[in-house]
Amino acid sequence: MNLSKGQYVRHPKIPDWGLGRVLEVIPEETVWVDFEMVGEKKLDLRYVSLQVVPDSEGESLRNRRSDPVAPLTVIDMDKVRSHCDHFIVEMKDNRTGFNDAGVAEEVLADLSRLGRLRPATYRKLAAWCHTDGPAFQRGISIAQDISVSIFGRVIERE
Repeated sequence: MNLSKGQYVRHPKIPDWGLGRVLEVIPEETVWVDFEMVGEKKLDLRYVSLQVVPDSEGESLRNRRSDPVAPLTVIDMDKVRSHCDHFIVEMKDNRTGFNDAGVAEEVLADLSRLGRLRPATYRKLAAWCHTDGPAFQRGISIAQDISVSIFGRVIERE
């Protein structure tokens, strides 16, 4: 199967994942796809034949996704990186057995790889922007700074 970056696809055996967009094709055997319901997945094409979806159907995915999680046109990555690094320092040892700094690590990884946040990362950042409880107080304002750096506003929990 010849897939190319930007094509829209469905997983024939897991329709609940919804539409996906090919992010990267690693020659012949592996593909990274961002599915609307589960986010980014790495798939081995030796074991699955993805169904290509017409661009017209795929455009509806882009339109549905673009509104709530669309970043600013130009993201100041130095500013985002600075806020994320601050969050990581403050939250890395926040609670024993938990990686509270993980959301900042995911933000940096998503922006680096995709140029935007995956829906799961978006939801985690939104949760941090509006969380409560004494264990999380140090991270709230930093998470809000990260959000403003990416979206121009503090994102809402959905």
